[in-house]
Amino acid sequence: MRAVYQSKGQRWSRTPNVEGLESRNLLSATAASPLSAEVHALKFTLPPIKIPPINGTIRGTITSITPTSKTTEVVTYTAIGKANIIGDGRGGGQHTLTSKPVKNHPSNDTYANGQATVTGTTDTVAITYSGTGHTNANGGFTANLKGKATSIAGLDVGLSGPFSATLSGNNRTGSFTISFSVKL
Repeated sequence: MRAVYQSKGQRWSRTPNVEGLESRNLLSATAASPLSAEVHALKFTLPPIKIPPINGTIRGTITSITPTSKTTEVVTYTAIGKANIIGDGRGGGQHTLTSKPVKNHPSNDTYANGQATVTGTTDTVAITYSGTGHTNANGGFTANLKGKATSIAGLDVGLSGPFSATLSGNNRTGSFTISFSVKL
């Protein structure tokens, strides 16, 4: 630092000695450079991360059927399966099934209040669903289910998306298969 005499007010002050810095373009008393303005204008936003849908297949077994009326029953089941992202999983759930007989045709089935929990390698996922389907005279059934899947524990807690599935099985053997997809 060096002392500088200022003519106005007749006082001494100390200012930094910057001789030579301006000539080397290391310091400028003029307006900020265009590059400096660009640096300040940068916005640090990341593009959204695209997560692929979770797709998988579950094989299950009906563990109990509890009639609640002539055409309605609560079905409880266990399941084991595999899906991308969450890996191998096992779980269980239940739904209310209402069947309306149709003469000389498969019954019209309504699935309601569906709830399932599947624990995979990375996450535990809670699923709520409903849907419609048919049951043939030979016990074979099919249905299309829709709902919501939400990770409630694990690496992706809070991640959720629409759930859709195709269900097929046989109520005489008590076994079924669900092919599903969760869009995230």
